[in-house]
Amino acid sequence: MNFPEEIERLKSKQRTRLKARSSKSKLDRHYDALNGLAQNGASLSQLQLWLAENKTRASRSTIHRWLKKNQIRTPS
Repeated sequence: MNFPEEIERLKSKQRTRLKARSSKSKLDRHYDALNGLAQNGASLSQLQLWLAENKTRASRSTIHRWLKKNQIRTPS
């Protein structure tokens, strides 16, 4: 077995599996509103409720990850 070739083959296969996500998040449509609400002290539950009122379902953990990914800080 040629180990360097096998490692290169595995690296190539891994790169194709780890491609960046091509579709946008359903929360991206509400960026301005979520940003404004979060900056003004809305909790994750309140953001979830606001999204539900606007016909978008998302769990609190999804909202938390999305805020973190978009570097939106919530006041402590």
